[in-house]
Amino acid sequence: MHKKGAYYKAGGFAFRFLKNDLPHGRLLIAAPKRFCKLSVNRNRFKRLTREVFRIESALVSGYDVKVSIIGKVVGNGPSFKNIQKAITLVAERFN
Repeated sequence: MHKKGAYYKAGGFAFRFLKNDLPHGRLLIAAPKRFCKLSVNRNRFKRLTREVFRIESALVSGYDVKVSIIGKVVGNGPSFKNIQKAITLVAERFN
């Protein structure tokens, strides 16, 4: 999945979409320690991303989606609205 698929950047995140043969989407979340030092913030990002993916599952059904942080995280990390906005923007651009 790392080398294949469509690649997009939005709002401090990188997204990679790859078509799968399943009726539902799958999610891979990468929150590297070099961008997000505190484990509390990494886990919060993962939890919020899973929730957005659950809510917006119709946009990404039939695709494997990789979401990664590509910039330094400040404070508590990205908010729910920022993650949702980025995923929605990229999914609409991709479809």
